[in-house]
Amino acid sequence: MPPSIMLLLIAAAILLGVMLSWGLSVSSQTSTSAAVPVGSQSERGVDASGLPVLTENSIGKEVQRLVDTGTLQNPASFDVTACMQEQGVDDQILMIEEVSWMDSGPAWLLVHSATTADVIHTEGGEVNATVVRSSCGTPESKGASSSRLWNGAVKLVPTS
Repeated sequence: MPPSIMLLLIAAAILLGVMLSWGLSVSSQTSTSAAVPVGSQSERGVDASGLPVLTENSIGKEVQRLVDTGTLQNPASFDVTACMQEQGVDDQILMIEEVSWMDSGPAWLLVHSATTADVIHTEGGEVNATVVRSSCGTPESKGASSSRLWNGAVKLVPTS
């Protein structure tokens, strides 16, 4: 085989390898969420003011962290009981944490369940999470749909 054809085959193999490597790299990169504001400390999941940034994709991890650590934030700056009544929820509050929900500004993550926190710790299971505006349950609130930013159920694993 002539040396010129051999060099051409080697160059084509190298070019093909570089193209495949680049294609694999591009296809396996994860994109960042558009919900995290520019300038935030997204690697730690907090915004510029230090509040945890929540999205529908990260809320399960945040609720699991809250229940695992058992920490509670300072008391809410609004009437939580009135807020829960406005939302039509009869569950007991397990955890409350002030958060930043996408572009809506400060909000509150309410973790609630019909069962106790001890049962959730030992057996795991589903708890409900509701993200509400700070105006929830106040006279200026325009009802449950205007103060609720997100609600859903989150499945938690038991802690050993």
